[in-house]
Amino acid sequence: MVGDEPLILNKQFIDSMNTNHIVKKHCAHLILSLPKYESVNNVTMSNIAGDFLETMGYRNTEDLTQSVPFVAIRHQDKEHEHIHIVASRIKFDGKSVKDSWDYLKAQKATRIIAANYGLSVTPVSSKAIAKNLDSFGIDASVSYNRSASIRQKSINHTEPSFKEVIGSAIDSALLNSNNVTEYLSELYKNKVVAKAKFDGKELLGFSYTTDGKFVAGNQISRRYSWNNIQTEWGLEYEPTLDYETLRLIGKIAVEYKDKELPEIEIERQSNRSEVESAPENPHIQLYREMKAMIENKQKAPEEEEQVYQEIVTSPEDKILEKLSPSEIEKLNEKLAQKQYMPKAENKKGIELE
Repeated sequence: MVGDEPLILNKQFIDSMNTNHIVKKHCAHLILSLPKYESVNNVTMSNIAGDFLETMGYRNTEDLTQSVPFVAIRHQDKEHEHIHIVASRIKFDGKSVKDSWDYLKAQKATRIIAANYGLSVTPVSSKAIAKNLDSFGIDASVSYNRSASIRQKSINHTEPSFKEVIGSAIDSALLNSNNVTEYLSELYKNKVVAKAKFDGKELLGFSYTTDGKFVAGNQISRRYSWNNIQTEWGLEYEPTLDYETLRLIGKIAVEYKDKELPEIEIERQSNRSEVESAPENPHIQLYREMKAMIENKQKAPEEEEQVYQEIVTSPEDKILEKLSPSEIEKLNEKLAQKQYMPKAENKKGIELE
């Protein structure tokens, strides 16, 4: 941002806010803290703040329109070094920065940044995040002393509701999944079964069940709606690889209400064509064969006119052609008595013996 006085900075935030009146939370207040007794200089701290903002979608060094106005202030009032970031949630192009799952994303981002700058990697809040960081070669322990969230403080019961169980399972599954089959597999490991809803083979969303109770994702929270999950996480769905597996899991979700879930291996289907993966309707097969025959006939070169061998008339046949009916009858009588054939025609005419 331009300037360093509160009134000047405030005016810039208000100008940013006025470019998008739909967004309710116009600014984000982010605090990045170093582990105790570790220290970096101002330039490194500034770079850490920039890397974090870029990872979380607030900053784009290649496209200014995809960035937001922000200010970062280093603070010295605690034992641990830290920096405050106040960032607009509205980009210069007027669109907003999405903050769904920002708590989970921030844990992953900060641990990766810490490892890149040679700082200690502090514990994370769940095994799912630790497992995800392990794929980056980062060893993070799990803290079991996580502070209760505002929502957790406000609830009146100690045991989590089935919606909270499903929501927690969804959070964990999304961190470890690249496609919908992996997503359903991660949920299944936590005893949550997802039933897919289709239009043909188009995936419309999921409902979830545990202990025999069903609930749609958006009934738990808007961030668990399929549209929101797709926007934020971009899970891959390929019908030829995922459709049959999703149908199988959906069948299990319906059949095993209040029953022990079967142990199954959830994997994507091999990349086969639909004709190979399922028996073809015989009528369709016959139609294709007939169509191929017609196409081949149309493509075939025109047949050449067949040339038949000339039939040469024998001398005897030529003689017979010239006989009168009475002469043929007389000939037949003689042939019945003897195996005579007429002699060849001479100058005097036809001679019969």
